Amino acid sequence: MRGATIDILLAVYNGERFLRPFLDSLVRQSFRDFRLVVSDNRSSDHTNSILEEYRSELTHPLLILPLPDAVASAHTNFARVTEAAEGQYVMYADADDIWHADKIGKTFAAMKAAERKFGATTPILVHSDLAVVNEQLHCLDTSFWRYQFIDPRRTGLNQLLLQNCVTGCTVMLNRPLLELGKPVPPDACAHDHWFALVASAFGHIAVVPESLIDYRQHGRNVTGAKQWGPRYVAERARRLYAADGARQTIALNIQQAQAFLSRFRCQLSSEQVLMVQSFAGIRDRGILSRRLTLVRNALWKRGVVRNLGLLLAI
Repeated sequence: MRGATIDILLAVYNGERFLRPFLDSLVRQSFRDFRLVVSDNRSSDHTNSILEEYRSELTHPLLILPLPDAVASAHTNFARVTEAAEGQYVMYADADDIWHADKIGKTFAAMKAAERKFGATTPILVHSDLAVVNEQLHCLDTSFWRYQFIDPRRTGLNQLLLQNCVTGCTVMLNRPLLELGKPVPPDACAHDHWFALVASAFGHIAVVPESLIDYRQHGRNVTGAKQWGPRYVAERARRLYAADGARQTIALNIQQAQAFLSRFRCQLSSEQVLMVQSFAGIRDRGILSRRLTLVRNALWKRGVVRNLGLLLAI
């Protein structure tokens, strides 16, 4: 292990437009014991030169991984930077966000409190709320959870199989969780969703109930914030059976559940195996049996409207 306590993992591709403000927000952090680890997905802009420019500005160790052989998916880029982590704790970052000056400090304090309560060898994930802002950093909502109708307390394994409540750029993982969950499999929906499942099954998920990031929405986000409300519901209903609609989302969740079961079957309890197995094979059953599987295992999303869509799409 090298010196810094926390590795901040940045997977970036053509990030020059917003990279400097993000790096400036790292410079302003009240907690100083961190290293920035960057996986640049063969950017064609000035991302790399901006990173080099900030080597002296950061006054923290900066590791830029060798460029991959070819441009890969965002998923692969996050998996790659995860493998490079050496710190006792890791945090994920996006190059278009602004971290509040106390983000690392407050997240780390919550992690240490959870480790005191549950034990330092327990796999633990900590995450927080976010403020949703537009491209010019004007606030759209002070709470991402409210904006997207997300309940951060829904961290049961059955709840997370269908709906992730953890946002990657707010996450801190301790070393036991990182070692247990990596490598992030290709069939995972996302790195944050995968580690949330692992923490739920084998450890603990802790919440910092305040916004510690300005989550910038600019139209090119890999995953962005969509405001919950009548327009959102109408759009989701229109796309229910679309190629990228609810059925496809459920298919990706099933695929992830199958990967999770394949990796951890021997470590899960018999009850957990039965529940994950029921969901992983839900599409092999008849239409009535599928709905009974949802009921028996309490495999629900948050809210009546989302669950009506689930019942139609499953």
